[in-house]
Amino acid sequence: MVRLFPATFELTIFSLLLAVVLGIPLGVICAVYRDGPLDHLARVFSVSGLAVPMFWLGLMLQLVFALKFDLFPVGGRLGMLTQAPPAITHLYLIDSLIAGKWSTFLEALQHIFLPAVVLSFPALTSIIRVKRAGKLKLLRRDFMTIAKAQGLVGLQDRITPEWATMHKVGAE
Repeated sequence: MVRLFPATFELTIFSLLLAVVLGIPLGVICAVYRDGPLDHLARVFSVSGLAVPMFWLGLMLQLVFALKFDLFPVGGRLGMLTQAPPAITHLYLIDSLIAGKWSTFLEALQHIFLPAVVLSFPALTSIIRVKRAGKLKLLRRDFMTIAKAQGLVGLQDRITPEWATMHKVGAE
């Protein structure tokens, strides 16, 4: 059990980082460009995140990206011929960075990517939905309407996302 904990911890942290790093910007973009093609695509993606069984998604990603296109490996933390990095934290990604073994880092990243995508899928879709809803609520606030009335409408593509994010803390 203790031997497997670092791999589980590494996969969990990587998948949460993936969900947050992708989910927050996508939620903001979908709210700012509401009813656009990306927004519609993200909403379909969000609903499918709750409807698609994770075991099926994992199998389909393996079939397509690992077996058909040979982009990612099917299993394991490293290839059979690759030596594990020196065990400092027992997390291969961090240990390979500390040891300066970039090829081992890239291989570990390649091995963890598909499982992390599958594990992060429900969290990612939820983050997109929540962030989009919060940003839409914020964009409908009075101070945003006043800002648009004062002439910021022409600069909306650049100013609105930054301005709305800046005022997010005091808005709720």
